[in-house]
Amino acid sequence: EAGIIPVFAIGNAGPSCGTTSYPGNMETVIAVGSTTKTDGLDRFSARGPSKTGLLKPEISAPGHYVRSAVHTGDDQYASLSGTSMATPHVVGMIALMKSADLDLTYDRVKEIIISTPDQDTLQSSGMTCGATKDDTFPNNVFGHGRINAVSAVAADVGK
Repeated sequence: EAGIIPVFAIGNAGPSCGTTSYPGNMETVIAVGSTTKTDGLDRFSARGPSKTGLLKPEISAPGHYVRSAVHTGDDQYASLSGTSMATPHVVGMIALMKSADLDLTYDRVKEIIISTPDQDTLQSSGMTCGATKDDTFPNNVFGHGRINAVSAVAADVGK
């Protein structure tokens, strides 16, 4: 009701199935897994299903060796990896979506995110978490796929 879109990292407890963590494994949030530079899932990225059986994560984003500011100085940077490095990509994409349409609701944002990701370039690990292999979408490894900001913003134009 407040217009907040809750997006959380799924956690770094992978590579086993069923390793999602709170708050990412809650039904009311969009959970994000981490992909590598070659569109594989990072080994550390947690995988679903959640402890309550939910498909998690909903979506994946680049989270491997992301250049980021660090606490050691005002002009210091490092290449970091984690689902917490992937999650800002999704939040930034949502900001782009909201800038194109300020009236987007949580439900509509989630619908767009899960209906516009890239799937064809994702590198299967051969894992099956829940009853779904990671090359069938949606799944508990990549969710619905890796975000595609251009497709997501374009999905709501004119609606």
